[in-house]
Amino acid sequence: MEHLELDNDDVEEHGVSVNINTSRERLLKLLSKKVKKRRTRSTSKNLHQQSEMQNDCDDTSLVVHKDKEPSTNFSVYKDSELVSMLRTVGLDTRGFSREVLIQNCKSYHELIIPPSPPDLDDDQAMSCPISSVIDSTILPAFTFEVPMYSNRFADQTSSTSNLPSLEHGRFSYPRPRPTTNLVPSKKNKGKAKEKSPPVSESEYQPSDTETIETNKGPQRIYMDSGVKVGGEGGRASGSAMKGTEQSCSQDPNKEAKNCNAEDQNSRPLEDKDRKLLHELKQQVDSLTHEVVTLNQIIKQHLNNKLEGDSKKKTKGGRTSAHIRFHIDTLLGRRSNDEVLPAPASATDKEKWGYDIDMDKLVYDPNALPLATDSADPCFPYEDGPGHEDSSPQQLAIMWQLMTMAGVSSFRPDFSLSATSCENKWLWDLALKIFVVLVECGEYQGVSLDAENQQFIKKCLNTHVQSLAKTYRQQVSWSPERKQLAAAEIRRGSRMRHLVERRSKFLLKEEIWPLLAIVKQTTSDDETDVEAAAENISNRNGLPCRVRKVLWRSSLLSDIWELVDKCIEKIDKSKPGQSSPRGRQRRPRTRINNGPRSRVEAASGLPNDCLDRSWLENLSPATKAGLEISTKPILAGLKERLQNLEA
Repeated sequence: MEHLELDNDDVEEHGVSVNINTSRERLLKLLSKKVKKRRTRSTSKNLHQQSEMQNDCDDTSLVVHKDKEPSTNFSVYKDSELVSMLRTVGLDTRGFSREVLIQNCKSYHELIIPPSPPDLDDDQAMSCPISSVIDSTILPAFTFEVPMYSNRFADQTSSTSNLPSLEHGRFSYPRPRPTTNLVPSKKNKGKAKEKSPPVSESEYQPSDTETIETNKGPQRIYMDSGVKVGGEGGRASGSAMKGTEQSCSQDPNKEAKNCNAEDQNSRPLEDKDRKLLHELKQQVDSLTHEVVTLNQIIKQHLNNKLEGDSKKKTKGGRTSAHIRFHIDTLLGRRSNDEVLPAPASATDKEKWGYDIDMDKLVYDPNALPLATDSADPCFPYEDGPGHEDSSPQQLAIMWQLMTMAGVSSFRPDFSLSATSCENKWLWDLALKIFVVLVECGEYQGVSLDAENQQFIKKCLNTHVQSLAKTYRQQVSWSPERKQLAAAEIRRGSRMRHLVERRSKFLLKEEIWPLLAIVKQTTSDDETDVEAAAENISNRNGLPCRVRKVLWRSSLLSDIWELVDKCIEKIDKSKPGQSSPRGRQRRPRTRINNGPRSRVEAASGLPNDCLDRSWLENLSPATKAGLEISTKPILAGLKERLQNLEA
């Protein structure tokens, strides 16, 4: 045994009592207890790593063989690579020659992780005790970082790429606290040892994945075979490396399984979200359709009102009554005359003064014609103006102005248009005479301002059209055609009143979506003895057969039948009157073999309002012309009406 030759006085000064037979190992052990080592500055990270390291290395001795010379040959690297390696350890290399750079690299070889050698042949690669060639295409997307204490257990560790943290500029920003332990623990045993630790969100960098995917060259990991790391969790033996290689080779499959598991876990949430979005979309579409329908109903109501005010024939009112009386007086019609007078003869037309300016026709109260010795004072002029309710003053003014215009008998040709040359001149003369009579105060309550003059012209045109229609019916229509026309007028009136009653009911019962189609889908009717109805004094008992609408769906027909029953129920619930006012409504009866309706299918109707069998028989062009809406509106309306009718 080798003994140490030390002075006993020097050793005893440190409180260690020895003799000449004390061995070297005993002496070193005793001295190590008395020597106070300088402690490094502790950080939270170092304390955490040291505590984990003590737990792993308590029961196992650590043996490290340190070489005096670095095993890396730095002379094979270029000057720029040497400068880059020295800068990573914080050394300023400005002004250094190549020899100085190599010498400093050898001095700081423990702190330097050299890049892959530029010319590394197969013999050098095979000389390494432990090596593994891992294709970058099968590596998982994580960053391998070397712990700070790894230099104690390995003499050298080489990598084919630079430090990832330096490549991606991670030192430019403060590093967040890691969420996983970098030091292996005793808990990672058995199957748990093969599982890779989860990558925290704070350490994930998208550029890392790009670097691994673009790096297609092989990577080699060099480790010293003489290094033995104590502890089960930190043992870096050949078998451990083999297990690491196996786990790395299995990582892609595991990642695929993990991705599939995550997809399966996320699918229920995605399906639920997709279902909620679908329901929300349906509700929004339904609400949008209701708003569009309501807007359509309002526009339709306003348009009907405006069109009715502008296009309908003017009836009633003081001005219109004066116009009708004025024209009958000019024609000289008696109350019992049903036939309009014949047009003027050619001789009479030659006397008409077409070149006379109507504005210059002014009556002279001092030159009014004297009353004739006619037996009838209401018709003093032969074929001239006259009426049972006219005054002598009115007739005198009319006759004076007609004589000034060369007209002895007011006889327009009703078989021609009112805008024809002869008829237009006569109607302008009639309007001029009417204005003069208003100025004389014969027609009370009529204003002659600019706005009312346009209204007077409108009332005159309406009455002229009515007279022309009556004349055509008298001359060209047979008695049978006249009866059919009268029946058609009554049928249209019944249908119009039915639409009005249904519209009022739909507004009150809050089933307003049907208002958009009530006019287009209401069927017409007819009576069994429509032609003989004129000769029957009490026509209220005649039933009306409802015509069958072939294009209308059965659901819509049932809905309108329920609406009519609800209206009838409401009418019966009202308190009765002793004497009903007006003509009573005829009962409407529905039969299977009823006559075909003449109401055509309107464009823009919803698809549930049309019969499917009828649609199948249509051509594609006809279907396209109907512009059928895909939004149904009849859902739930039948059940609501059944509850009201019950």
